[in-house]
Amino acid sequence: MTTTGKKITDFTSLTSIADSDIMLAVDVSDTTSSPEGTTKKVLFSEVKGDITSGLNISNWDVAFSWGNHASGGYITSETDPVFAAHPSSDITLTKIGQWDTAYGWGNHAVQGYLQSISTQSINSLSDVDTTGVATNNVLKWSGSSWIPGTASGSGTTINELNDVGDVDLTVAPTANQVLKYDIATSKWKAGDDLNSGGLNSLSAVNASAGVTNLSFNSGTGVFTYTPPDLSSYLQNIVEDTSPQLGGNLDLDTNIINGPGTINITGDIKGDTFRLTNNATTPSSGNRREIKVIGQAPYFYDGTDWRPFFLIDAPTQIPADTDWDNVMFRATFDSSFDDIKYNATPTRSSNTDTALVSSPVKVGAKSLRLDDAYIDWDTTNTTRYDFTGAWTMEAWVYIDDITSFDTPDVIFSGNSSTSTKNWGLLIYKPTGTANLQFSWMNINNSSHNSQYGTNIVTLSASSYIGSWHHIAYVKDSTTGAQTLYIDGSSYGTVISDNEILTPDEFSLGYQEYWDYDFDGMIDDLRISKSTRYTSNFTAPATQLPVSGSTTQILPPPADKKGEITLGSSPTWTGSSGITVAQQSSGTYRLTFPSAYSNANDYFIIAQGMDHNGSASSYIRVARTTGYVDVIVKSQADDTNIDTGAVGIQLINHN
Repeated sequence: MTTTGKKITDFTSLTSIADSDIMLAVDVSDTTSSPEGTTKKVLFSEVKGDITSGLNISNWDVAFSWGNHASGGYITSETDPVFAAHPSSDITLTKIGQWDTAYGWGNHAVQGYLQSISTQSINSLSDVDTTGVATNNVLKWSGSSWIPGTASGSGTTINELNDVGDVDLTVAPTANQVLKYDIATSKWKAGDDLNSGGLNSLSAVNASAGVTNLSFNSGTGVFTYTPPDLSSYLQNIVEDTSPQLGGNLDLDTNIINGPGTINITGDIKGDTFRLTNNATTPSSGNRREIKVIGQAPYFYDGTDWRPFFLIDAPTQIPADTDWDNVMFRATFDSSFDDIKYNATPTRSSNTDTALVSSPVKVGAKSLRLDDAYIDWDTTNTTRYDFTGAWTMEAWVYIDDITSFDTPDVIFSGNSSTSTKNWGLLIYKPTGTANLQFSWMNINNSSHNSQYGTNIVTLSASSYIGSWHHIAYVKDSTTGAQTLYIDGSSYGTVISDNEILTPDEFSLGYQEYWDYDFDGMIDDLRISKSTRYTSNFTAPATQLPVSGSTTQILPPPADKKGEITLGSSPTWTGSSGITVAQQSSGTYRLTFPSAYSNANDYFIIAQGMDHNGSASSYIRVARTTGYVDVIVKSQADDTNIDTGAVGIQLINHN
């Protein structure tokens, strides 16, 4: 321990201070000897220890992995790990020297680098020898290098066109000649140009004047052909207006095409059909034969003549699989009538109601309502029922809504009984450019206002003056009503199970509020079923006008024949009728297709051959699909099941 003090100048460096040396320090917290503090002695080792402990120097080695540098020392150089991974890291001076040798680069420190070839002479190129070059010389290939030569000159192996292997100019060309190919020698030779006088005309094919010729106009470069005059020959030709084949025509695999007419007095027959002359009375036929009998077409099936049934509707329109539920179907192509039940509108504002050819959505015409209407009688509840499910749909063209706050109506039910009045309304609220669809039903207090219940509000400009498919659909269970426009559902789904079947179904009229409609309606269909339950593709063609799912049913036609009575009765007569015994004395004739009404036909019946029984009487019970014939004894009213009954079924016109 140092017992005597040292001056600052005695310390040549910090390493000269020993741990046992004493240092003077002022303790400012001790003011017993002086207000500024008391000077005290302290060992250097104590100061050093406090500093080391406060800085946690011992932790630095661990945190930074410095280790013991007292023995390991410090880094004096470092290798760049990124450069070491680069491909250029192994380039050495030895390798650079090898590049000079490999590529002939030489020592560019002395020779420099190529700056521009423009400063070089062409003679410096290794394959060019310009020794002895003169004015106007050209470079020509000698076989090993480019050397001086003349255009017509010597010293080359190719110096003229004649030197080309497939050119033969041994016969010297003359002025204006061209090279022409001689196929006999496979050489190009000198020849005349057609436009330079060597060839300027072709002599007439036939030198006789006025017959024919082909001449060349050298000024225009065009050949002109004059056809022969055949008038002297044609005057003796007579047109055959009735050419004859003169025997069998063997088509082999050929097809006859053309717009003309084939007139045949005999039969047309083939593997799958046979057409014969028209006949007015039935006769024996050949299988697959077609003929006209009594102004109607018939087909012979090998046993009997079977009639064709012609319908008005085009056959390409598919059948409606829900036809039984159709209440109204109108195309408006030729009449206002409903074609489902052949019903004619009971009233209309005739002067403002018409069928027009434009605008039309589908078919030939559409219904024009100029602030007008039409309606049909719906009091026949076996046909018409609006109390359950329904779908009202049509293509609608809104022409104009002339007054604000006065709704127009598209579909509606009308009656003098106010509760049967309802309808799908459209109107433009005052001061807006909007159009609203709404539902009105007098029998439902939630929807019986003048404007009904709003379904959706749309821009009027998008819906006035253009066609849109409108379908309003009701679910029978929930009463939910959904509006579909062009196949997409719109607006609020309204619930209403208070709808009554009206006395009339109308287009463009609401009797309770005296509403009408200004526009066109096309391809109407009203069904007592929910046809749409989600978005659909609006029909681009006419909706079905028939109801068979497999075939188009023929309309009922006049029938005649007889029933042989018994437990297993038989029918002999017009095709399509079937017979079955319902009970003793009662026989049912079923039609191939149903009538619209049971009174659309009448029956004439006559009992025959009852095996000596007393005279009979016959009762008839008509329905749309069949007729029951009841045969009774006149004497004791017992049933008769022997003999036969003659039947004639006649349609009302």
